[in-house]
Amino acid sequence: MTFLKTNLKRIMGYFANKENWKQPKFWILIAIFLRVAYVFMNERGWNPFKKNITGDHVFLTGAGGGIGKLMALRLGHLGCKLSLSDINLENLE
Repeated sequence: MTFLKTNLKRIMGYFANKENWKQPKFWILIAIFLRVAYVFMNERGWNPFKKNITGDHVFLTGAGGGIGKLMALRLGHLGCKLSLSDINLENLE
């Protein structure tokens, strides 16, 4: 716990220093942090700016392979109700 507390104080001190705001390195770190936070939130469906599709019904064609299969897996992971179709019934199962 002290490790976390120490590092959190160090990071907050870095952001509180006005001289750091003038350095390009600071803004690059901010951009990287925001991108990581954005991807993290999107992967877990926590992005408040996107529509929540949990529980929605999705009809997906071509779900037996390729991109359709990946979309079916992803949408199922997000909690959608799925209706799947494909020409190749063996792969669809």
